[in-house]
Amino acid sequence: MGHTPRSSGRSSARGRLLRPDAGTSVNPIRGILNKLRWTGQRGSIVYVNRGSPGDLAEISTEELAEIGHGGFTTKSGAYIPYHRVVEIRDGEGKVLLKRRR
Repeated sequence: MGHTPRSSGRSSARGRLLRPDAGTSVNPIRGILNKLRWTGQRGSIVYVNRGSPGDLAEISTEELAEIGHGGFTTKSGAYIPYHRVVEIRDGEGKVLLKRRR
């Protein structure tokens, strides 16, 4: 019986196999925010904000100025990293993402 090696990706300089999509994954939060923006849908984002009641704040997706790799910037200039996002809801209140604090 012979062994047939599987080749599911390209080889790196050291001979290890890399996933074909290695390095191209999009943060799930970024993906959701981009989809809401591209489709013109409204939504809201709940995020950890020390000092706010319950240490949480909520903003509308209409307040987003820029959606970056590690977080987003609001029109007021605040930068919110994705690790602080707790929940994202669409305009009808349906929860699209919910994470533990």
